[in-house]
Amino acid sequence: MVILSAALLGGPVSTTQVVSGVIIGTGTAENVRKIRWNLAANIVTAWILTIPFAAIVAAAMYFCGQTFDVETGRSLMNLFKNPLKPRQDRSIERLIHQASACVTGLSGLVEFARVPSEETAKIVHDAEELGDEERRLLVDELNRTFVTPIDREDLFALSRAIDDILDYAYTTVDEMMLFKLQSNIYVTKMAEVLLTSGKEIHVAMQRLLEHPNVASEHAVRAKQHENQVEKLYREATACLFHGKVETVDGVMEVLKLREVYRHLSNAADRVDTAANIISDVIMKIM
Repeated sequence: MVILSAALLGGPVSTTQVVSGVIIGTGTAENVRKIRWNLAANIVTAWILTIPFAAIVAAAMYFCGQTFDVETGRSLMNLFKNPLKPRQDRSIERLIHQASACVTGLSGLVEFARVPSEETAKIVHDAEELGDEERRLLVDELNRTFVTPIDREDLFALSRAIDDILDYAYTTVDEMMLFKLQSNIYVTKMAEVLLTSGKEIHVAMQRLLEHPNVASEHAVRAKQHENQVEKLYREATACLFHGKVETVDGVMEVLKLREVYRHLSNAADRVDTAANIISDVIMKIM
């Protein structure tokens, strides 16, 4: 009744205080000796002190929040941070870095396909090592993070797919160097399309959480580029067997090129895998 009347009159009434008063009043009406008056006095004292104490604490925290350390540029409110607050998750950031290393490695692959040299081969090698390091950091993040923005299984699988793309780019360059193979138009074209698809995966990772629909479009484009690589792979393989090979060296050349083409095709397959995982993640978070 008191609460209803206060609400109709627009009076600021605390429900807790009303309930406490009702209990004290009912107990007094039944038997005044049943009331623990020392406890009732403590309750009244708490009522009186709550408002000014809360005002003082709020004023102090507001002051700290508005005061900045000149040297660090940080608010003094950092002193009141909850020590139990979970550490910031950086798994998506690691994946983006890994995808960036993949783009760098595929760029090196294109340069190597156009102008094979130890310098361009080193670009791919360095990118592959950087990608491996980013994957190790990602796995460490997953092991130490309680909550991740997307399923940790998806994060791990996506990282593995991106790592495989880089690995196949590296093995393509490595075997061409070992086999002393000259590049050709098919190797160059497949490398160029792989680079385009790698860029699509990279951008999809950047847009994944904040703009999932845009990320989905980039994943679809990556799959389209994968289809182009597979078409080039079939054309290149067919070209190998159309010509007449009369010497052992010619046969060895065919086998070596076939192996290189297979690496490029496998890299494209991993692009398709990465795009599929991104699409699955988007379906879960939408």
